[in-house]
Amino acid sequence: MKVVAASSFFKSLADIDSLKSKWYSFIGWFKNHFNKGNRHLRKVCRNGRPWDIDFLYDLEKAKIQEMIAYHKKYKRYIGVEDDIKWMELSIKLIDIFTEQEDLFHYTGEMKFIPIEGTDTYSMDNSDLKYHCDVNVNTRNVSRFVPGGKDCPYIEHWKMHPHELYILKAKHLYHKIREEKDDAWWD
Repeated sequence: MKVVAASSFFKSLADIDSLKSKWYSFIGWFKNHFNKGNRHLRKVCRNGRPWDIDFLYDLEKAKIQEMIAYHKKYKRYIGVEDDIKWMELSIKLIDIFTEQEDLFHYTGEMKFIPIEGTDTYSMDNSDLKYHCDVNVNTRNVSRFVPGGKDCPYIEHWKMHPHELYILKAKHLYHKIREEKDDAWWD
């Protein structure tokens, strides 16, 4: 009879340990799914437009921001600072090619001239001058444009270097994702 009582005592201890393990697992899940970063991610998911290409990049940006906050808080492995640096660079690159940063501006004045006999206007933009706000190496334009050296629109990218800057940022972002993102997800 005593053996049965001891057996049931250890069985009840095992049940308590199992319940504690489930409770701590639930608490960990709750902390990681109901924090500020995850709320932002759910908001992006809810408010996104799936037919828009920027929806995907906004979603990736929100998830990377959540992972940066997670890695900064827990620092679960050696070298996490380098991964955080690459994630922050990825966010900056997403901002560049989703055009959330100003890369160019125009100076001068745009004039609207009324057309006689109608309610419409013609535009005189001869006074406008394009200015790129970022330094872009345009010598290697053929590496980034579709079609390479045979592309008939290479001069367009040389005249509007901010668009080449966007292509380069997108290329670099995908290269970072290909080479570095395996270590980002714990």
